[in-house]
Amino acid sequence: MSVHGDSVYAPGGMFPERRRVIDGGHTWTSYKAGSGDSAVLVQGTGVWMIDHSYRTTINTVGLGTGRSGWSYELPEARHHSIAVDGNRAFVRNDGSLYALPVF
Repeated sequence: MSVHGDSVYAPGGMFPERRRVIDGGHTWTSYKAGSGDSAVLVQGTGVWMIDHSYRTTINTVGLGTGRSGWSYELPEARHHSIAVDGNRAFVRNDGSLYALPVF
């Protein structure tokens, strides 16, 4: 889960969603962004998460809209995690570390 401005970005069951901090009101759910067990992180103008429902992919959606943005497919791995900072997304995929640009 991530808080950014007046919104909370979190897994909403199976898909990530955006809710208003002030009242918990639902703003959007992104059905193409990722699976519900990934961290949902904000960096740049997007929300980042790992989708491993079919192939392991890093997906982004727009902060305000939840519409699909950029995606990056990773080699298959047993363990993966994501962190964001300094206008980068960092992805650990088994023994490899990827530093992805943020838009």
